[in-house]
Amino acid sequence: MSLIEVRVRAAQRRLWLARWLRGLVLALCWSGVGLATAIVVIRLFDASVSIAVLVLGGVALAAVISVGWMIATRESANHAAVALDAAAGLHERLSSGRYCDGAADPFAQAVLADANRAAASLSVRRHLRLAMPPALPAAGGSAVLCLLALLTPRGLWVSDETRDAREWEIEQSLAQVAVKRQLESVKRMAEENPALQELKDKLDDLDAEAGGELRRPGEIRHEAVKRIDALADAVKEKRRNASYDSLQDLRKRLRGLKSPSSAEAPTQKLAEAMQRGDFQGAKEEVQQIREQLATLKLEQDQELVEQLSRKLEELSKQLEQLSKTSKLPDELKNANLAPEDVERLLEHLKKQDLQQVEKELAQRGMRPEQIEELVKKLEQSQESSELARKLAEALGKAGQSAASGQVGDADAGLAMAEGQLSELEALEVEMSQLEGALADLQQAREGLDKPCPT
Repeated sequence: MSLIEVRVRAAQRRLWLARWLRGLVLALCWSGVGLATAIVVIRLFDASVSIAVLVLGGVALAAVISVGWMIATRESANHAAVALDAAAGLHERLSSGRYCDGAADPFAQAVLADANRAAASLSVRRHLRLAMPPALPAAGGSAVLCLLALLTPRGLWVSDETRDAREWEIEQSLAQVAVKRQLESVKRMAEENPALQELKDKLDDLDAEAGGELRRPGEIRHEAVKRIDALADAVKEKRRNASYDSLQDLRKRLRGLKSPSSAEAPTQKLAEAMQRGDFQGAKEEVQQIREQLATLKLEQDQELVEQLSRKLEELSKQLEQLSKTSKLPDELKNANLAPEDVERLLEHLKKQDLQQVEKELAQRGMRPEQIEELVKKLEQSQESSELARKLAEALGKAGQSAASGQVGDADAGLAMAEGQLSELEALEVEMSQLEGALADLQQAREGLDKPCPT
């Protein structure tokens, strides 16, 4: 490629760029006018159209139109050569050189050589400068016009009926979104809560599309609240199990335990853990006692074995005494029953005949809700007494077996106590999970029961 062609092609690209800039500014000018008109219409009729998307679309359309116009009207190489000659004051030397390129005539060769000399010292960028497009002020004015269009009052030409309908649709949409988000959160919480595994059939009611067929926002929220309440009622029903409340009653009983007088007693930490109601810690202490017992030799460690058996029996006796400690007589006396009635009811309770207790309380004129509350307390007390008695029995067996040198039976008794403590620990964890689920459901319900923000 000759030097002349290099300069001509550079001039051609320069002219194309100038033409595209002029077309782009002109297209932006008309696009701005159209955008301003569209913005005014959108705001007057309060149409649900994104103005930002509309602006981006207008700019993109202007760019496409300007590129298309530039390609359709772009300058040819001959036109670029003439324009460069005129701008550089070369009196058609470059265009004449291009014409004579390839000719064998001496005059043509001389013209070509002169054109190459002129092209060697020629700067296309200096001679073909990019000028400000003439339509640039108009494009700026159209941009200002768009900004002024944004000041148009929204919904000025919208009827009251249409405005109310649109606001109602927005509220409905917000209610559906809020309900879906809350119900999905509740369902996820319920699925991840181990204590709610038995209630999986209730989770099907937490449909993410709850209220999809309802129209009013208040009805959509109310339907979701009913579904959450149904799950909460199921959780409360499970929480009302007497086993959970008996656990609390057992804790109160265990506070009456007395720790061994010696800080080095083998059951010191076990007694303290049980006194705190720390079933996990008590289980771990039983495990350590079992490990210690396995390493003791009856002949060499006779004193330690005797101390261990004695302390286990002491702890067992305390638990046995606590299992017999009950507030049942006080509860029955507070119900305004005669002393002979209290004694008779206590006899029925010893036989675990709660139905007979309910019957006699009803005959004494007590209201059904009072009977239900009292019987529940009696049932809790009975169950906590049984739990304390079983622990006492297991530890007593371990102590007696250790005293008689039956290490295997002693370990079996401790293993029984460890299993009971594990059950109590699991019951405590499950109760905590149920209470946590109720708190989460209450929070979700309160969130749904509030009007959706607009």
